Amino acid sequence: MKIEYEFLTADIADVLKLLNEFLKRISLVALSRDEVDMVDLRKKCIGTNDSRYSDIVKRINRWGIKEEESKYYELLNDVIGRIASCYPMFQIYEPIQLLLFNKLLEGWGKEIKTKFTKEKIEIFFLQPYKMLISGCIPESAVYLYDLITESQNLYVKLKSAGSKKFLNEGVSRRLFMLKATVDSISRIYNKRRIKCLDDNENTILSQDINLFYANVYAILDCLAFVFAYEYPGYKIVIRKDIGLFNKKFYPKINGLNEKLSLAKLKPWYDEIVKLRDPIAHRIPLYFPEIYKKEDARKIKEIRDEYSKSFNAVFMNRRALTNDENDQINKLREKRQKAESNINVFSGCFLHSYEESEENYHLSRLTLDLGILYCLLDKSFEYLCELCDKKSVKSVKSAVKNFHLKSSIKNPSVSMLVCSIL
Repeated sequence: MKIEYEFLTADIADVLKLLNEFLKRISLVALSRDEVDMVDLRKKCIGTNDSRYSDIVKRINRWGIKEEESKYYELLNDVIGRIASCYPMFQIYEPIQLLLFNKLLEGWGKEIKTKFTKEKIEIFFLQPYKMLISGCIPESAVYLYDLITESQNLYVKLKSAGSKKFLNEGVSRRLFMLKATVDSISRIYNKRRIKCLDDNENTILSQDINLFYANVYAILDCLAFVFAYEYPGYKIVIRKDIGLFNKKFYPKINGLNEKLSLAKLKPWYDEIVKLRDPIAHRIPLYFPEIYKKEDARKIKEIRDEYSKSFNAVFMNRRALTNDENDQINKLREKRQKAESNINVFSGCFLHSYEESEENYHLSRLTLDLGILYCLLDKSFEYLCELCDKKSVKSVKSAVKNFHLKSSIKNPSVSMLVCSIL
């Protein structure tokens, strides 16, 4: 059953006010490996007198959410209560906490505290119900199969060869790729992970996050071409003008802006572009190491020692013996093991320390998948309506032609056709 909902302007305003009040009372701290262990130990040992880290109420990877005045759960329940006043069965407890966490991370390391905007909250609540209540990436990814099935059903209905091509070879094929990418990410990442990435995991996760945003962007691009080929009366003249969020394009598709909430989703699309463009043109997305000062000093010592030992083996040599290769592999393993006792997985990605405005966290993929689902689901529905109208029009045209031809030979047949219509 498809559950529909709609938050009114007053609802959004109230939730916005409550969330911003929430942000004033909490902050984000990066925890060292020892601190993560202490936070987890304290939570396991109920009734302990150890008050260290008692103000850390939630941990996501290496990040601790720190509360003031023991207000975290009280404020969280205020937000949930306001949402529940509109929809009593809304299971949104965990997604709201992820929304808060990502907003805190956006402002981490900056002097001015970040705030939610009306546009940001609207985008969050535009997700379909089943995506909005998803609290993790694998849960959101399950529904990609729905979109793949819908696209295959739509393919049969489409009339234009061009729209069929972009739907089947563009949207559908990339949805399969996106599902495989998200599954791969989920095998490495979860919000409780603190173990640092090894070299292989780092490569796989970096590859996956770049593929994720490249495919999200490309799916939206292919979808625009489906509309361009299928919408009656649209003439493809300049291909670069075709884009779902292009103001030269969507006003020519009757009702598309309203149906897909394109104006409201434009800030989200701009973020997708900002994440995709470096992948295609410049420095790709990667997972940086984040150190506290003491950790950075220890890591430097480990790497200096490794470089010294490596150079002692490799210096002035063009080729290494098998024993020397084994020696270098052992040095590398020793370095990785020493670093793994210090490093803590952050779950954050960016494309350049100098250019990136903020750290992004993998948990935001739940929102990206939700919005993508929203756009595709509503687009497929709109395209089905277009196809149905075309079918009715073609039937009426066929009947009319039959009527004109038959009326010449047999007037009674003409009267019968008219009575059926």
